[in-house]
Amino acid sequence: MSMKNEKSVAHLESHIKDLQKTTLNLELGGDQFVLDMESLEQDLEIPEKLVANLKNLDESLNTLDEILDTIIIIPQITIGGCELKKEIDMIKMPIHKANLVLSDYDILTNDALTAVTTLKVKIQELDYEMEVKRDKVAKFNTLVNQTVQCISNISAGDPREKQYNEMIQASVVVDTQVKNAIKLLVLLDDSLDRINKEVGRIDKRLKLLEEISEPINKIISELNLITVPLNPLKIALSHMISVPYEKAFRYCKKWGISYPCGWHTVHAKFSIEQIISGLSGIFKPVEDILKNEMNTFLKPMLKSLHFKTKLLSIPGLDSLNANLQALSGSFIALPKEVDKLLKKAGQLEKAIDAIYEKRGQWQQMQETCKKINKNE
Repeated sequence: MSMKNEKSVAHLESHIKDLQKTTLNLELGGDQFVLDMESLEQDLEIPEKLVANLKNLDESLNTLDEILDTIIIIPQITIGGCELKKEIDMIKMPIHKANLVLSDYDILTNDALTAVTTLKVKIQELDYEMEVKRDKVAKFNTLVNQTVQCISNISAGDPREKQYNEMIQASVVVDTQVKNAIKLLVLLDDSLDRINKEVGRIDKRLKLLEEISEPINKIISELNLITVPLNPLKIALSHMISVPYEKAFRYCKKWGISYPCGWHTVHAKFSIEQIISGLSGIFKPVEDILKNEMNTFLKPMLKSLHFKTKLLSIPGLDSLNANLQALSGSFIALPKEVDKLLKKAGQLEKAIDAIYEKRGQWQQMQETCKKINKNE
């Protein structure tokens, strides 16, 4: 056999080994990819949690703002309440905007979660298929090696030359198919790598959303410490304060005729909100008594209040919209890359099957070779 012919067979054996190795690498990559998909499935719950946290914060800020609007007339808390309202106003608008931005985002996230779940199943199917194909390639490789070894044992002469020529022709055809399959494997691996990078970008952006949630929870806790003791104070504004005002005749009726029958005490009765807002037609001493009674009633509630708080800033909130737009782009790009990958996977499966279909020719060559060696 010529040097050129020997190289043809050697190339085929080498390329088949490369095909086995590359297929194995794709399997390993698929296994890691499935793990990455499972991690991404968990991280896709982050936007949903952020939506809930932002909604809670938005509602907490609005509730506190409304309470402050009502009770800020109480002199003892006017200054502290006004300062707190300024802080609330500064953070309320960006929170409200973020809440609106995320209001419909759960739909997109659900679509992405469905796509990722589907992709994971497809990759698992591909992983299994590659294992089957690798097993076929290994069997074909064994058949080629055995055939080459068998023909090498034939004594010099026409039978051997004929077998060599047939094997070389078969090698050239199969080698072309094997090299094509390797190219498809490389393209498939590149496609999988692009998807992995896209998944990495998505995961990184989701982690940025998670970083926003932590300070939001702290702010909500801080607001609750302020809001809880303010609620009783809001209710207290409608509480009625009653103090003795003057003595007046008490009238009785007999046979339909009213007549003085004693004395009774007239009380001045006003709500705390009325007292704070100002009373008209009431003597100053009586008004002072009403205010003293009011202050006595409010004192325990005012004692539990505190307005010395610093609402935390929320890192990443100002870039939330840009981050979500980037995520949306990735969610759109990911299924397209998956479609490309599955298309290449289908082409590869057909290419390997086409190689395996050649085993009949090699089995025939091996059977012929065995007969020749047996008859010699």
